[in-house]
Amino acid sequence: MEYQGPLTKVGLKCINTPGLGEKLAPLYGISSAIVIPPNATLFETSGHTGCNLDIEYPESLKDEILQAFQNVENTLIAAGVPGGWQGVYKMTSYHVGSLDDAGEGLEAAMAKYLKDNRIAWCGVSVAGLSGPARIEITVSAAKGP
Repeated sequence: MEYQGPLTKVGLKCINTPGLGEKLAPLYGISSAIVIPPNATLFETSGHTGCNLDIEYPESLKDEILQAFQNVENTLIAAGVPGGWQGVYKMTSYHVGSLDDAGEGLEAAMAKYLKDNRIAWCGVSVAGLSGPARIEITVSAAKGP
């Protein structure tokens, strides 16, 4: 089922699979699929961690996650994505340890940055990341013609 959301404003079509997709969408703030028109400008980011400008990491995992989302936002704006996270349609997040450990931080970051934008998202638990990082995020974003 197609639904209207922030990505509709940038020319993308958001789809939730009837049944399961419709149930999972509000639970996790995700879309089952995103349809990108052929004339959209696409943006891909490298992995972003939660370090600050001094390349230091917060003690709190929640603060590290919020900083990682801010680092992605800064990159998107620098690259020319209108609305930063509001143009993101896909995210892959890599987490040291269980995704359950990151739940509070992810909820806070998604509420602050994604708002009503339901992206396609894959969260992956990994054994380790570069240095002391506990989260790394890559995103795909688009803007319409």
